[in-house]
Amino acid sequence: MLKTVSIIDSKKVKKVLSDYLLFGNKATNFGIRLIEGYKYFINLKESSGVLEKNLFCYKYEDIFSHIAILYLAENRDERFLTYIQKYFFENYKDKIVKEPLLSGAEIMGLLNLRPSKEVGEIKEKLILAQLEGKVKTKEEAVRFIKSL
Repeated sequence: MLKTVSIIDSKKVKKVLSDYLLFGNKATNFGIRLIEGYKYFINLKESSGVLEKNLFCYKYEDIFSHIAILYLAENRDERFLTYIQKYFFENYKDKIVKEPLLSGAEIMGLLNLRPSKEVGEIKEKLILAQLEGKVKTKEEAVRFIKSL
């Protein structure tokens, strides 16, 4: 069943959860995130780059235990699960700055921009740079966005 669900896109999962199983919005959104997180996890490899692993941790840290249960339910290799857990504690937790170091207002002020899609794109690039470990302080964040 998990293999079947994991190949279905989010719109179809939402329809099944909300329309057929009559889940509420909160449960439906959780189910969608769980399937998306599971698909992301099974596509990760030990050779995946820092950004891919950190992005997984960033997006799914709050539901990782649920993803791990699905992973183990399919009799998958526990070694990889242990590897990701170890990676999380040794390389991500308390080492990566997850909250944006600069707000949209600060970015607009520094770059003399008006509210726009561009500000959101710059903020997203900053978050990705933080997840890569390239930007760790507010000063580095200012230099980073000025270099774009």
